[in-house]
Amino acid sequence: MAAPVETELHAPRLDAEPRLGDATLDLRFYPIWRDAKREVLAGACAALAWRTPETRLVDADTLTRLAEQKGALRAFTQWIARRFSLLHSNWRTLEINTVPIVLPIPSAMLAFADAEAVWRDALRRTDRDPNDLILRLLSTRMRRGVHSSLPVRRALTLAGHDKPVPADCDIACVDAADVGPDSEQWFACVEQLQCPVLLGPIDDPEPYTRLINHNRVLWFSDDEQALYSPRAFARLLTRCSTQPI
Repeated sequence: MAAPVETELHAPRLDAEPRLGDATLDLRFYPIWRDAKREVLAGACAALAWRTPETRLVDADTLTRLAEQKGALRAFTQWIARRFSLLHSNWRTLEINTVPIVLPIPSAMLAFADAEAVWRDALRRTDRDPNDLILRLLSTRMRRGVHSSLPVRRALTLAGHDKPVPADCDIACVDAADVGPDSEQWFACVEQLQCPVLLGPIDDPEPYTRLINHNRVLWFSDDEQALYSPRAFARLLTRCSTQPI
């Protein structure tokens, strides 16, 4: 078999992994809620999935390896920017209320010397509102401020209720596992913040009801039953009230 041409933009050759491209990669969504009863939608947390008979999510390690392969970062960025732009355009054409999409990515995908230029160029070529896409950085391995000039909002981790909000942060993310018995301290922290707070993933929202009831707190579950295809999520948008992030 001939070796792939160097200019082909595919995922790393992983055993039994499909290639990166419109025919092999798809989106799934976890709803982001404003209320514990799951009645008011605020956004969607995106998950990348291989297009196979059974939904199989793309793990963060694979995305990092995409970023480390020559050309794959550009292919991924162009695909995701085009896909999100088309999705929001379809919602608006159908007169469906739109909500922002949070895209979790390893920070390695913004860690390269020209990564910012790659992302900026891909996003510039799409017809979308800058508020439509929120980049959720999953680690801290990146050059300081590399994402700050991109036409997106930034969701960064708040490491503790006594920690300062990271610079260039539009949405503060709190891991539910970090709340533990310190719910009241976290509530007091949220009171002092000016930005929205995304709490999750949460299996059961009931223990976090006081936090969730704060008007700046949003939450999501990554339970398998909460995973929607783009079409199913569009139907959810038509059924629920929306108050976007």
